[in-house]
Amino acid sequence: MRTWESERLKIDRIAAELGRELINDMDETIFRKYKLKRLKSVSITTVNRDFESVRAMFRKAKKKKWIKEVPDFDGFIEKSLENRRTVTVTNIDEKKILKEARKLITTSAPRLYALIIALRDSGARPNELYPVNDYSEDKSMYEPVRWKDLFDEKGQFRNITKLVSYKGKLREERLAVITERMKKAFLELWRFLEHSKNVTPANAARLDNMVFPHTTYKKSWDIVRTAAGYPDLRLRDLRRDWVTRLGRLGYSDKLAQRGAGHKKMQTSFEYTEFDEAAALQAKLLLDKDNR
Repeated sequence: MRTWESERLKIDRIAAELGRELINDMDETIFRKYKLKRLKSVSITTVNRDFESVRAMFRKAKKKKWIKEVPDFDGFIEKSLENRRTVTVTNIDEKKILKEARKLITTSAPRLYALIIALRDSGARPNELYPVNDYSEDKSMYEPVRWKDLFDEKGQFRNITKLVSYKGKLREERLAVITERMKKAFLELWRFLEHSKNVTPANAARLDNMVFPHTTYKKSWDIVRTAAGYPDLRLRDLRRDWVTRLGRLGYSDKLAQRGAGHKKMQTSFEYTEFDEAAALQAKLLLDKDNR
């Protein structure tokens, strides 16, 4: 889910390139020049999003009768060229990653291990767990998980918590699970923070504090993914096969879609992968049916 800040920056970037052109004078030559320039530094997916925003602006201009026709953007929005970002993290991959992350618990990154497990098991987006860079300037536009969200009135871990996300200025809530291994990782982190002498009050083990207070974990994550042998794996990729994992276990596709925070079934489809584990599971079922 893209943040309000990132959307604002995108509009600013488009305005910097096209803002001096009169709307009635814009034609394919101007759009083609913009596209070629953008493709030198970003992917086709990002360029497509730029042109989707420009098209929306033109549609609004036509609605207000500032222009008579909306230009044809079909040649500039090429969805077929986008790479599908489905990522499968196998059990072996996960074990390697967690092994490397555990090495940093008592040194440079005590929270990363718990963050990785939370991303794997909860279906949460990174910006629902910690204040990503896009939100660092406006603290009213993020509500990451706090310790009080994890514990009940008796001081025991909950089985379910709530995640808060923003799309533009629209605030949305959904339920998320707290698995047993998440509880174990959170408890280990809490105890470490309680006994650590190098933790500031704002980052200490206190109910009102955020579990993951830092705006980025890039440096420590880079150490872990490189050591584990996955230098291109992104933190947000860790949740991308969440729907796939539940699907293999026979869970409802529609419920998994809601659990992942997807509004459209197409998004869930793009997150679902017929991976090796799913293929082997299919083989076992077919072999059983053939008997």
